[in-house]
Amino acid sequence: MSMAEEYIANKTKNEIAASEDNIPPHEPKIYESGYFFLSQQISALKDSMDAKFDRVDSKFAEVHKEIKDLSNTMDARFEAARKESDARFEAARKESDAKFDKIDAKFDAVYKVIEDLADKIDARFDAAKKETDARFDKIDARFDAAKKETDARFDKIDARFDAAKKETDVRFDKIDAKFDTAKKETDARFDKIDSKFDAIHREISGLQRWAFALIATVIIGFAAIYFK
Repeated sequence: MSMAEEYIANKTKNEIAASEDNIPPHEPKIYESGYFFLSQQISALKDSMDAKFDRVDSKFAEVHKEIKDLSNTMDARFEAARKESDARFEAARKESDAKFDKIDAKFDAVYKVIEDLADKIDARFDAAKKETDARFDKIDARFDAAKKETDARFDKIDARFDAAKKETDVRFDKIDAKFDTAKKETDARFDKIDSKFDAIHREISGLQRWAFALIATVIIGFAAIYFK
C-alpha cells in the first residue's frame, strides 16, 4: 500500500472511529476488517480511474497526432496549390506583359504619327498666324493714320467750337448785363408804384376811420334823441 493509500485509509478509519462514538448502542460497529476492505475498494477505484485517465490521455495523444498529421498534409497541399497558383499567375502575368508590350508598341507608333501630324498642323497654323498678324499690322497702321487724321479734324472742330463758345458767352454776357439793367430799372419803377400804393392805402385807411367815427357819432346822436 502506498503512502497516499495508507493516509486515506487511516483518515477514513479515524473518521469512522470518531463517528462510532456517537453511534447508538443498537447499531452495528465497523471492525478492522471493514477498514481494510474499504481501503482496498478505494485503491481499486483509484487504479480504475488512473487507467481510464491513461486511456483518455492516450486517445488524446492519438487524436493530436492525427490532427497534426492532417495539418501537415493540408499545409503540404496548400503549399503545392500555392506554388501551382503562383506559377499560373506568373505565366499569365508574363503573357499579359507581352500583350501589353505589343499594345504599347502600337500606341507608340500611332502616337508618333499623331505627333508628326500635330507638328505639321502647328507649322501651318504658325504660318497662317504670321500672315494674319502681318495683315492686321497693315490694318492697324491704316487705322492709326485714319485716327490721326480724324483727331486732327476733330481738334480743328473743337477749336472752332471753342471760339464760337467764347463769342456766344460774350454775347450772352452782354444780354445778361442788359437784362440786369432792365431789371434794376423795372424794380425801381415798381418800388415807386409800391410807394404810391402805400400812400393811397394810408389815405383810404384814414378815410375809413373818419367814416366809422362819423357813423358812430350819428348813431349815438340818434340814440340820444330817441331815448330822450
